[in-house]
Amino acid sequence: LRTVHNQEKEFLDALSEAGVPAWSEGGAGLFEAPEVSAFLALLKCIDNRRQDVPLLSALRGPAGGFELEALCALRLRYPGTRYFFEACLEAANDAESGEEGQKMREFFARLDAWRARLHTMGLGDFMDYLIEDSGFMAGTLTLQDGARRLQNLRQIAGQARSYGAHMGNHLDGFLATCENLRTGGESMGAVLLPQGEQVVRVMKSGR
Repeated sequence: LRTVHNQEKEFLDALSEAGVPAWSEGGAGLFEAPEVSAFLALLKCIDNRRQDVPLLSALRGPAGGFELEALCALRLRYPGTRYFFEACLEAANDAESGEEGQKMREFFARLDAWRARLHTMGLGDFMDYLIEDSGFMAGTLTLQDGARRLQNLRQIAGQARSYGAHMGNHLDGFLATCENLRTGGESMGAVLLPQGEQVVRVMKSGR
């Protein structure tokens, strides 16, 4: 392709519908997938939980299991807090917060456990582990086109494995690279091609 950003998503969707794993240097099609966005939000919380938007997404996802209405009620219960994260922390530390407070304590405990596990594993192996342990695998497979959605998550794990081999086991650096690709930067795209994966590469001509 001469202008990969304009047409890559159409090519990626067509290849995926045909059962052909595909990868793009720009990565836009992959990062637009809801399951990938939700999974990256969880990774951002493992790296730094003091981020309101990723935290809200992670809590609503398979790892948190919260309904939006419950999170809104939780936020309103602690009006003295400035940020959503602070309200969640208050709920976790509040002995009278009931079932929602217990769920919040369990969620933060899982973040701590995953962060500790990350330091004992390679980045790619950790992603494979997290996809299953967080409930993303089971949840994704219940959705329409679940196999393709799970393949999207597997691509993230493959890219993390490649990143770790080249750049080290740094979750924050991997997340920054993903954000660079999501917003249109391509300079680090070659680093993220999953090593050993049988995929079709959607590239600009001349590469």
